[in-house]
Amino acid sequence: MREISNDKNLYIGFCENHEVPLFAEPWWLDIVTEGEWQVLLSLKGNNIEASWVYFQRKKFGLSYIGMPKFSPYQGPFINYPDQQKKSRRIAFEKEVLTYLIDHMPNFAYFNQRFSPEFSNWLPLYWKGFEQTTRYTYVLPDISDPSHLWDSLQSRLRRAIRKAKNRYNLSVEESTKPEEFHRLHEMTYERQNKEVPCSLQFFSKLYHTAKDLGRGEILLAYDQDGDIHAGVFIVWDKRTAYYLMGGADPSLRNSGASSLLLWEAINRQSGKREAFDFEGSMIESIEKIFRSFGAEQTPYYRIRKTLGVLSPLKLFIN
Repeated sequence: MREISNDKNLYIGFCENHEVPLFAEPWWLDIVTEGEWQVLLSLKGNNIEASWVYFQRKKFGLSYIGMPKFSPYQGPFINYPDQQKKSRRIAFEKEVLTYLIDHMPNFAYFNQRFSPEFSNWLPLYWKGFEQTTRYTYVLPDISDPSHLWDSLQSRLRRAIRKAKNRYNLSVEESTKPEEFHRLHEMTYERQNKEVPCSLQFFSKLYHTAKDLGRGEILLAYDQDGDIHAGVFIVWDKRTAYYLMGGADPSLRNSGASSLLLWEAINRQSGKREAFDFEGSMIESIEKIFRSFGAEQTPYYRIRKTLGVLSPLKLFIN
């Protein structure tokens, strides 16, 4: 007999003993939603069969479920029984997903991006949800740096060599979030776009990730001590993610960003299985990520609008 639960403490205990994805971990959710996240749990006895974290807000007086800041993926997490046959696995997915959907709170608009590891969205289709395929780029095996180097496009190898040899750049970890955040600001200012997070928000995210051993800032310095660019990398047990980047516009031609990503991948080699460049739908950025030899990897954007004229879908990505 299945039961539904919204007990966040029960979910927190579950996460302590199971490898849920980084962006569904309670500490992450506490920061990016300011503690406003919720969870649905499908229970069978004392066993959590599946979980589904979500972030529900209101706009124009209408309730919507959307994506919190800096969280590329959310959606359901299924706790599969051991040694389950493939046919039974698909049936199990249908059962638990349908059960969770049926207990989802009322909303006018739903919009989540599911992890690339999630492939069976058919139960959601049967419940009136829509799917759009999006792409990220992933290095699925980062265990052999020499093989990864050979897989880089030649122009990328030249950019990395240029950063090291012509500009004498070195990559070092920084524990000063304000240094990285300023680079992040300059990147958005150059594009005349609003900076997506405050220094206060980023500092909290960085320090928590750093204290838990789940993230680091890497900066590229020249011999004069000038900072050319920076990246913020986060990870769970299996995958490292390129979450944020930034560069000084006046020093953009030094190859620093390419060098930083290459060094970030190398630092994760032997520790994580994969490296996810986390989103590549912008054409100019896709070209860069592809040049690392990464695999084009689909993931799903799942949406549902209750009411054809709901204004929420016009304002919420």
